[in-house]
Amino acid sequence: MIKRILPAYYFGLECVYLYFLLFLFYTRTGKLPPMAATLCVIASGLLFLVFSLKVKKGSKFTPFIGAILSGGIGYFLGLTPMSALICIVFIFFRISAFTKDTALWTEERRKLALTFYCSSFLIFFLGWIFKYPYMNWLFWNVILFTVLFSIGRYLQQTDSNTVNRNPKFLAAFFGIAFLFAAGIASLLLPFAKWLLFNFFKGIILLISFLLALYSI
Repeated sequence: MIKRILPAYYFGLECVYLYFLLFLFYTRTGKLPPMAATLCVIASGLLFLVFSLKVKKGSKFTPFIGAILSGGIGYFLGLTPMSALICIVFIFFRISAFTKDTALWTEERRKLALTFYCSSFLIFFLGWIFKYPYMNWLFWNVILFTVLFSIGRYLQQTDSNTVNRNPKFLAAFFGIAFLFAAGIASLLLPFAKWLLFNFFKGIILLISFLLALYSI
C-alpha cells in the first residue's frame, strides 16, 4: 500500500512547495495565489503523473502535454503569466524525473526540506518588506510541509509489512499527526512571527550599520 502511494505522496509534497513558491509573485501585490487554480494545476499534474507511470509508451510526450495543459488551466483560472510558467516548468521536469528514475522518490526528499526552508527565508523577507497581509498563510504552508515531510520520513522508517496489514493505521496516523501539529502551531505561531520579524529587523539594522561604517 505504501509503495503504491509513494509517487503521489512525493509529488504532492513538492506541489506544496510549488504553491509556497508562488507567493514570490504575490507578496508585492498583497494578494493570495489563487487556491482553486493551483489545486487544478496540481490535480491535473497528478493525473498525468499516474498516467505516465501506467502507460510507459506515452511517457516521452506525457510530461510535455501535461505541463502545457496544467499551466494553461491555471492561467485561465487566475494565475499570472509568470506563475503559470513556473507551474509548467515544474510539472514538466517533475513528471519526467519521476517516470525515468523511481529512486528519486526517496533520495531527493533529503534535499527538498533544506531547499524549502532556505527559500522560505526569502519569501518571509519579501512579505516583511512589502507588509504582506497574509503572512499567516505563509506560516501555515511551512507547518503543512513540515507535517507531511515528517510523516513521510516516519513511514519510510516503519516496517512496510506492518503498515500493509493495517491500512486504517495510515489514515489514522495522518489525521492524528495533523491535528497535533495544528494545535502546537496555534500556540507557537505568535512567538514564531515575533521571532521572525525581529530576526529580519536585526538583519536590516546590521546591514545599515555595516554600510555606515563602510561609508566613513
